[in-house]
Amino acid sequence: MAIIFKDWNKPVQRITAIPIENLEMIKNWLDETDILFFEGLYNMNWGKVFESIKRNPVEWVEDGGWECLRAEVRYMKNL
Repeated sequence: MAIIFKDWNKPVQRITAIPIENLEMIKNWLDETDILFFEGLYNMNWGKVFESIKRNPVEWVEDGGWECLRAEVRYMKNL
């Protein structure tokens, strides 16, 4: 799990181990508190992702911003 702060100058915080029996509870809590989250098949290299975003944030927003993650979620549901 990676936590991305609204202040993109803060480093992404990674949680590397979550007991499987707690995972649904965490996802439910995120939903209840309106915190956006995505599940994906692959680990993201957040350092490189943010380098790219910071280089041209206007272009990133125009290209859909976080929609790239939603596309992966839609792909996973079709598997």
